[in-house]
Amino acid sequence: MPPKKLLVNADSNVSAQVEAAVVKAGYTLRNEHAPVEKTSLLRDNLALITLVLLMGISWILTQFNPPLGNLAFIATTLVGLWPVARQALRLMKSGSWFAIETLMSVAAIGALFIGATAEAAMVLLLFLIGEQLEGWAASRARKGVSALMALKPETAIQVIQGERKTVPIAALRPGDVIEVAAGGRLPADGTLLTATASFDESALTGESIPVDRAAGEKVPAGATSVDRLVQLTVLSEPGDSAIDRILKLIEEAEERRAPVERFIDRFSRIYTPAIMLVALLVAVVPPLLFSAPWSGWIYKGLTLLLIGCPCALVISTPAAITSGLAAAARRGALIKGGAALEQLAQVQQVAFDKTGTLTVGKPQVTGIFPYQIHEQDLLALAAAVEQGSTHPLAQAIVREAQSRGLTVPAATAQRALMGSGIEAEVAGSKVLICAADKFPARILRRNSLPLNRPGRRW
Repeated sequence: MPPKKLLVNADSNVSAQVEAAVVKAGYTLRNEHAPVEKTSLLRDNLALITLVLLMGISWILTQFNPPLGNLAFIATTLVGLWPVARQALRLMKSGSWFAIETLMSVAAIGALFIGATAEAAMVLLLFLIGEQLEGWAASRARKGVSALMALKPETAIQVIQGERKTVPIAALRPGDVIEVAAGGRLPADGTLLTATASFDESALTGESIPVDRAAGEKVPAGATSVDRLVQLTVLSEPGDSAIDRILKLIEEAEERRAPVERFIDRFSRIYTPAIMLVALLVAVVPPLLFSAPWSGWIYKGLTLLLIGCPCALVISTPAAITSGLAAAARRGALIKGGAALEQLAQVQQVAFDKTGTLTVGKPQVTGIFPYQIHEQDLLALAAAVEQGSTHPLAQAIVREAQSRGLTVPAATAQRALMGSGIEAEVAGSKVLICAADKFPARILRRNSLPLNRPGRRW
């Protein structure tokens, strides 16, 4: 059974009482911040694998020795019944007398009494498969949360009156000044103090291209400083950064199960006692009121109980939701839970506001507009300056020059200009590459010189 989350609101420390109540109900309690126990695929699926093997052995024995095969199916049913009956007893202790596990247990035992041993084992096998699929879906969700948590570093460099000190991120408060090295992740939401810097925010926004930020702009926790050491003023309280808010949304989405799942729960609470009552009436009313033979009507009552067991309905719900989530994940789409998946069936139109989520995240040169220079020469100059740069736009320029088979001249004295672009010396001339809004137009006009004169800027 997949792990559940327990939240307790109390005015005083009641941890001992809560732990005692949980243990009494037959469960174990583990702090959500404690390290996750390492488990293997074989260990997690041992019960299901064992039942499948026993089913196969029982079927083979039935082909050669039906009485022995019948005994084998009985043993297989008892093995499969153990985890289901144990869970039913736990739920009974907590007040849930008519859970679906209770009906499954009673139906399996009833099937044994009427001699439907193979059917009893198969019902339990299908039920355990459904439970395992549900656990697998929950495990996927937990792995996604763990990956998101990994975006937050455990410590931060705090700057206090010019001195740097390593502190845990829980010690950061709004107004603190922190420093993040190139390639480091932000431990908290902050306001940029450095004049300009580029940040990779793809883990949070899906945008594949680094985002340029200027002093005073906000940068979310989990973003990576691409090219330089930066300083920021902390904005968020501990536990209230952009990543923390996303984690809270994921937890809320997990709690909001799909409407069909909630319907199955409500249905089982009414259906389980109803079908058990009807089966009981079928077994006892004819013999008591009409002097009918007990053996025949008990058989009919148990048969009704077995037929009425809604194993297909219970199994199909988690299986369908798990299949949908897995299919979306294989195509690169993360869906937070069954409720969101079910709502997608009602979607008629989709609007996207981020180009990075619609493309492969690999920029390409789409147009070259030269001025007083040939297009091929302009591209070769740009590629010479951009060679060796890790910026996606620089790599796109170099790839375009290579695809055209251009001879790229050697560049020297390459220098990145903070917040502007990059410049280098090519064939004795200084070549500057920058965005149009990063360089004053008057400077461009003043430096509009022939290509063969030093100081020419492009």
